[in-house]
Amino acid sequence: MVYIIYDTALNGQYTLLQLQESYPVNDSLFAGSRDEALTDVAPYVIRIDADFKTKLQGPLISLQQLIFVETEDSLTQVIQHFQPFIYKKREDKEYFFRFWDARVLSKFLSNESLLNPERFFGASKAFLIEDAEDLLRFELNRKNKFFVTRIPAGSFFDQIQSGPNHPEQNTESPKAEQPAKPKRRFFVE
Repeated sequence: MVYIIYDTALNGQYTLLQLQESYPVNDSLFAGSRDEALTDVAPYVIRIDADFKTKLQGPLISLQQLIFVETEDSLTQVIQHFQPFIYKKREDKEYFFRFWDARVLSKFLSNESLLNPERFFGASKAFLIEDAEDLLRFELNRKNKFFVTRIPAGSFFDQIQSGPNHPEQNTESPKAEQPAKPKRRFFVE
């Protein structure tokens, strides 16, 4: 499954409403936290499908600095995994760690001295961040070291499995290094 982490503070509520209408499997990353009421600036986790880039077009749509997460986890599991990373303490003060902003996450994942990268990754197979016309795919190897590959954005979106957007559906995540398989489409009413 593929989720995006959408930054409402950066992209605005209009696009969030369009995303929520198109993709009902979504929730605020702040859900259940002390900042749950900050809905107008909260990051949202949204399960997407292969039609993501074509469904949301228009002059008012803003999809800047998105983070794509490949995982087999449910929406609830993804949110529960990332919630402990929302706040960081420095010098007895607590700050937001805005990892849901792709610029911040890219710098964070590129940091060679990152302790316990497997803790941040959790069950995620990869994080993908848009870079010009491509996507940067951050993965962990067996030694828990990051490696980054550049993949064409179009090929990534073609590999996302289409189908109904239901939280109970369990599909395999696409892999950039595997040859594309023919899409199987199911029509459910």
